[in-house]
Amino acid sequence: MTLFDNCCHGGTRKKATAWWATVDWFTQLGARCDGSHFHEKWNAEFINGKVVFPTHLEAAYPILLCEHLAAIAKIKALELGAIQVQTLEEQTQHAPSSQDRFLLDMLPRGRKFKPLVSEFGYYEKWAIPLPHGPSDATFLKSFPKGAKITHRQFYQGVFRVDGSDGETKPHETCHSEHAKHEILTVGVPRAATDFLDKAVQAEHPRAISIRLFDSIKSVLRDNFACDDYALANERTSFLWNWSKRAKELNLAEMEFHNNLGPHLQHLWKGKRLLLLKEVLEDLGYPDRTLVDAIAQGFTLHGWMTESNVFPKDTKRPEYTIEMFQSMAKGLSHMICGQVNGTADDKLSQTTWASTLEELEKNLVWRDVTSDYDNVILARRFGLQQKNKVRVIDDCSIGGYNKTYGTKEKLRVHAIDQLAAYLSWLRTELADEIDDGIVGRTYDLRSAYKQFGVSSKTRDLLRLSWYGTQINRNLAYLV
Repeated sequence: MTLFDNCCHGGTRKKATAWWATVDWFTQLGARCDGSHFHEKWNAEFINGKVVFPTHLEAAYPILLCEHLAAIAKIKALELGAIQVQTLEEQTQHAPSSQDRFLLDMLPRGRKFKPLVSEFGYYEKWAIPLPHGPSDATFLKSFPKGAKITHRQFYQGVFRVDGSDGETKPHETCHSEHAKHEILTVGVPRAATDFLDKAVQAEHPRAISIRLFDSIKSVLRDNFACDDYALANERTSFLWNWSKRAKELNLAEMEFHNNLGPHLQHLWKGKRLLLLKEVLEDLGYPDRTLVDAIAQGFTLHGWMTESNVFPKDTKRPEYTIEMFQSMAKGLSHMICGQVNGTADDKLSQTTWASTLEELEKNLVWRDVTSDYDNVILARRFGLQQKNKVRVIDDCSIGGYNKTYGTKEKLRVHAIDQLAAYLSWLRTELADEIDDGIVGRTYDLRSAYKQFGVSSKTRDLLRLSWYGTQINRNLAYLV
């Protein structure tokens, strides 16, 4: 607990406040008033025919107190690993999600982005005594126009402000351990010539957006600018070496597959998982546990294992799986009602036919024994896409998706990434490319069935659908 008087943090009346926290970050705010400055009275006033009590005016925290609290939170966040960026280039390097679409002018400016050149050229730190120091407006008059207080930290006790490095300067020497000060960080704007110099040095946002990994640049250069014979020879050598290694791993692969979960053995039949693991290790792929996760199946609740491939961006689960299971009974009845209310039309019949095909291929199995009060239901439905019906398994309908958390932002390299590749090719290798650029797209067949689920998810999750050939009864599958 930290006890302080509001008037020491910008309040106009002497009011004691007790601040409770589970950490000791806020103890530095513990300042008590010594009565040396003016306080407004606590007497009620009669204004516009109404009695106004000062206690009502003091209900909100003073703005200065809020700034002191925010300063503490910022300092602790930086200590715990947060990154503070000043320019667009820095923001792009640390961004949790792709900004290529904005930087390539593919999207409107719907989000706030940092400028190409930072606003301030340098910062100064000053110690200002409380409560008898100058006001903010008076204090900033000694700085160039446009200077702002960017950070203010309350401090009580003995401390030293060292101005020898040109970044911090003392305002008044602190002798008493009970003295109260604010440490102000002042941002000083760049001079006009300095700003122009930095602007000339800064790259165009488009150049920032196509700053690709060196591995991607190497692949693009090999495919479009290197000798055709050398490229073909490198590909042949790669395939020859790993084809030979695949034969050597045949017995080990068979034993590995025999130890997989029964529901995964059919799915991974003929897939060379051990070979894939060695190839990824040889290439230095960051995700060292990928093949192990594939072999065990993926759990669709709880925290996702970090891959070290995608940008960091934490999204916590809203529910634990235990909390969600306690709500499953009521949610299951709701989902059953929606499924049984499905219209018996062509779309439903096509969805049912697709489900039967998956049953024949052992991609799913029919569960006729479980009580759906004890499982988590999701809904399967068909979505018409031009001349094709895509079967959707909706785990969000009951909230199961909210039990999943990740510390990474999963980025799918779509058309914006392809545009970045083409832009880099035309910018860097235009003179070295003799032929026109020709490409081909690939798509996975039943991509959402390429990976299996873990035993935990298989025992818990069921997909429900409306089957036109089973007299509108509810069926279960996973």
